[in-house]
Amino acid sequence: NDVYAEMYGYRSSQELKNKTLYDIVGNTEIMTYLIKTYVENNYAWENLETCEKMEDGTNRYFINNIVSLIEDNKIIGFWETQVDITKQKSAELSAIEKEKERRQSEKKFRDLADSVTDIYFAMDKKLNYTFWNKACENFHQLKSSEVIGTSYYSYNFNKTYDWVAENFKKIIKTIIIIKPIAIIT
Repeated sequence: NDVYAEMYGYRSSQELKNKTLYDIVGNTEIMTYLIKTYVENNYAWENLETCEKMEDGTNRYFINNIVSLIEDNKIIGFWETQVDITKQKSAELSAIEKEKERRQSEKKFRDLADSVTDIYFAMDKKLNYTFWNKACENFHQLKSSEVIGTSYYSYNFNKTYDWVAENFKKIIKTIIIIKPIAIIT
């Protein structure tokens, strides 16, 4: 039909006459995969997700379903649906890429913060530790896994940290958007 033709960059279904599936899809790797899964699943697809490259070079993502009509061990027809999920898939891929970039950035930060020789830690607005570097571990003889997520008040380090807690509370009250704040001593 015309909608199917338009999904592949054609103006109408008339342009699809006498074209094979390979002519439309144009990728032997995809074709091999499609045929293999079709045969392996008793000449059917159920929610088969595909990524197909269009003539203009863009990728389009589809959910495919097909049920074959078989008579005397021959396919005499089939019913197929194909839903274009390109927008949803693009958003999903974008979110995955952003998460990957965030994790890489966080790893760089942690690697850098762990490499400094000064005591370096971070707390959230409730004064729970969110970061504890190697220098903190060495100085206080506490592993980061023991400290992160616990409260400042869980430990009696010494009086020099008391001013940090008090000033930190005052700062928090004046800031609308809070991001972890690093404290270097």
